[in-house]
Amino acid sequence: IGNIAQPIPATFPTDIPQKPGAMFTGHASVGDQIVTASFQGPGTVAEWTSYYERAFAAQGWTADPTYTVNNASLMTLRKGSRGLTVTIAEDANTPGTITLGILIGVAR
Repeated sequence: IGNIAQPIPATFPTDIPQKPGAMFTGHASVGDQIVTASFQGPGTVAEWTSYYERAFAAQGWTADPTYTVNNASLMTLRKGSRGLTVTIAEDANTPGTITLGILIGVAR
């Protein structure tokens, strides 16, 4: 059926940027800690990657170089003791729709 927009949980970290126009499509938690989140919306991988590179930097995240191949980007970021892995990819079934996945954990 596809993803349905959901409200963003109150426990979602406030320093993880949310692209304007993107729908929050889900998350997984362990206890009260959100460990994954997903968003979806229109655009291109290049547009979303550029937005998130700037937006994470503005929130104080330190990024490793972004890896982009074909219609996907992979970002790894750190802030204090936290780490993120971010994937940005075009939805293969819906061209022009981007899916963003975030894995939230402890930086090592």
